[in-house]
Amino acid sequence: MKTTIPAFLYQVSEERDGILQRLMQKYGFMLRYSFKRLLEGKEKNELQSYLSKETGLSVRHAQDALEDARQVIKSQHELVKLHVSLWEVRLKKAEKKLERLKKSKTSIRKIKANRSKVEKRKRKVEYWKSFAETQSFPSVVFGGKKAFQERCKGTLSKEDWQEGRNGRICSRGDATKKGNPNLRVLFDGERFSFQINIDQKKENGKHFEQIVLPLYIPRKVSKKTGAIHGRDYFGMMRDFLQTGKPYQVEILRRKGKYHVHISIEEKEANLCTYPACGLLGVDTNPDGFGVAHVLPDGNPTSFQWLGDGGLRDASTNKKEHIIGNLAKQFVLGGKREGTAIGVEDLRFIQDREVSAKFHRMSHSFCYRRLLEAIERNCLRYGVELIKVKPAYTSVIGRFKYQPQFGISVHQSAALVIGRRALGYDFELVPKALMELGIKKEKQVGFQKMNNWKQWSAIQQSLLKLLKQKGGSLISWLDTRKELLSSM
Repeated sequence: MKTTIPAFLYQVSEERDGILQRLMQKYGFMLRYSFKRLLEGKEKNELQSYLSKETGLSVRHAQDALEDARQVIKSQHELVKLHVSLWEVRLKKAEKKLERLKKSKTSIRKIKANRSKVEKRKRKVEYWKSFAETQSFPSVVFGGKKAFQERCKGTLSKEDWQEGRNGRICSRGDATKKGNPNLRVLFDGERFSFQINIDQKKENGKHFEQIVLPLYIPRKVSKKTGAIHGRDYFGMMRDFLQTGKPYQVEILRRKGKYHVHISIEEKEANLCTYPACGLLGVDTNPDGFGVAHVLPDGNPTSFQWLGDGGLRDASTNKKEHIIGNLAKQFVLGGKREGTAIGVEDLRFIQDREVSAKFHRMSHSFCYRRLLEAIERNCLRYGVELIKVKPAYTSVIGRFKYQPQFGISVHQSAALVIGRRALGYDFELVPKALMELGIKKEKQVGFQKMNNWKQWSAIQQSLLKLLKQKGGSLISWLDTRKELLSSM
């Protein structure tokens, strides 16, 4: 499991700041030159020799820049494939919607708007297919397209543009060199330092010059108890250096400060959970987790809500901190109970025909980060993770389990997820719901449907009944008894 340790260079004098900037400019040149020449079909060996000679840096620096450029090219080709498939799906959905609108009693204005949407998506498909057919991709702007446009308008200074374009250097690890030969982390027993290989220079038997700078790796220690809050990156890096394993380093210069990202391979913990203890089902939401502890027989034993209002409106860094704490708290709870964890196997593909309002909401919604944080913590603490299909978990939870246990819809969805992770895939529709939502003459055909179609039919029919009462899905608990009594 890859883990990135954040760090910072400090006490960087003006002289050494100039040295680092020149090193980054040379790396930026090598990256852009390699990118262009690789697209022209040049050989790697020829390129790395030229780059090393032209910049005065070691061959290893040139190899790192070449690999960086190769990865950029590879990622751009993958993005083209992704955009082709994504816009084709969006086009099909838009065409189906247009056909439905033509058959229904819809205003001409709405039909024209959807026809315009179909034409726009056709152009998008043709645009991306043109790149796929020629094995190419759109122009790449090193430094960022948005920053380039701002620079052209004069709203971005030359210094900021150069920092974004040439403010980066990356070096891969090497197992034979016991770490990273170009950007090496050192530890003297108390403090970390950072050794950087710069221009080549044959002097005193060495083939390059080196500078050493103090390196700060964050560690939050309680003044009262001495306990370490959050991740102990300091101890993690110290222990990893003792193994002699390779690690990748990236240095970024942003607003005159040097951020260091050290990527190491973190060892996964052995499993410490047992099937007999049951499972914790979790339903992710914009402001926290709905949790249900499900026993092996499929029955719930407890429910919980883990949340924080800051997930909705906090800054990005604060939100990341909250997500990490919530995920760790949840996973450690599973470790204490000896239970596995069941989550939804969500695919984050934006191909749905939804409103602009939903797009705005889902853009700020942190499904992906919450689920990734849970998965990482499960690997870190030895908790088994089971992923299940997310279809109709909230629907089943709302109509079947929320009234039964008097819990929130998020906790009831977590119960369905937990049961599904334990193998209880088939959720029987209660007789009262079937009689309420399905007409008698259609109940025989209803029984022959697969389980998900059954719940889809129940959802549609109950939603119609709720609308007739002037309500919605949210008012299900309030109007449920009234609807059942009127049967």
